[in-house]
Amino acid sequence: MMLLASCGQPGSPQAPSLQLPRAVEDLTASRKGDRVTLRWTPPIRFTDNRIIRKVGPTQICRAPGSTPAAACTVVGSVPPPPETPKGKQPQRIPGEYVDVLPPSVLQHSSPTGSVMYGVEILNTHSHSVGMSSQVAISTAPSFPPPSRLKADVGDEGITLTWGPIAVPAIPEIQFVYQISRKGETGDFTPIATLPIDQWKYADQTFEWEKKFEYRIAVLTLSPADKKTLVEGEDSETASVFAHDIYPPAQPRDLQAVFSGPGQKPFIDLTWAPNLEPDLAGYNVFRREEGSAAVKLNSKLVTAPSFRDEHVGSGKKYFYSVSAIDVRGNESARSGETGESAP
Repeated sequence: MMLLASCGQPGSPQAPSLQLPRAVEDLTASRKGDRVTLRWTPPIRFTDNRIIRKVGPTQICRAPGSTPAAACTVVGSVPPPPETPKGKQPQRIPGEYVDVLPPSVLQHSSPTGSVMYGVEILNTHSHSVGMSSQVAISTAPSFPPPSRLKADVGDEGITLTWGPIAVPAIPEIQFVYQISRKGETGDFTPIATLPIDQWKYADQTFEWEKKFEYRIAVLTLSPADKKTLVEGEDSETASVFAHDIYPPAQPRDLQAVFSGPGQKPFIDLTWAPNLEPDLAGYNVFRREEGSAAVKLNSKLVTAPSFRDEHVGSGKKYFYSVSAIDVRGNESARSGETGESAP
């Protein structure tokens, strides 16, 4: 009888859940032009550690200044995710929202001002545990990118040109151009920062025989520490294929010196080295009076010097040198220099 009576006893009563989603702790914000992109990871449990199966919308909060706001000033919202069926684990689907800063915020802020962003996740009864961690975003002005960006290949590299723009002089901030490049794979990567009054740039850090894309944006900087406050919108891209048909520079300062007494006679040649990064080597040419020049080396000469050991007494020789890159483009020959073998 005692055993039977004990079987019907209920367990300890459990308090009903308030169903308050935990606050977001990893909110990030980035601004490009007048668009601010917010990203965060939504919680999958309530504050009482129960799994969230159904939740309300996420409110987007924005407040002026750089001090964390005590309450949410709603400027947008993200709809709730689909309800998670019982027996299945909820999925952590990253949250994202793009807020466009209105002119009223930008025009009434100082060049060094900011706004604070946060998100607040509501339950199905429109209650929350409070705002997320908050992030400050600069309200400094940004400017559209220049137009007519062009990319042309030449013997000095890939030259970019664009239409100049006019920006106001504001003591608290500084404007510069940022040039970014994308290869055949990967993403755009910044390669140069230039004064805002420039309209031309020569890229010499690329690889030949590959396709590249370029774009340019205006950065708003803090003059004191050169910190980027705002990255402006990107220009249209300019594409180019870097086909190399451009030879190295013509070698210069060629000199010839005869050596003979007490040894097999020879003439030593030296010249100023070429500095092209894609240089493969040199060809050396010799001629005698009234004859055409012939190449002396069977393989490319890799150093800016050469020894001619096939000289005859009583003859005068005239030498010249050309430079060749790794794709076989050959420069014009250097100026001739002459030397006699006594």
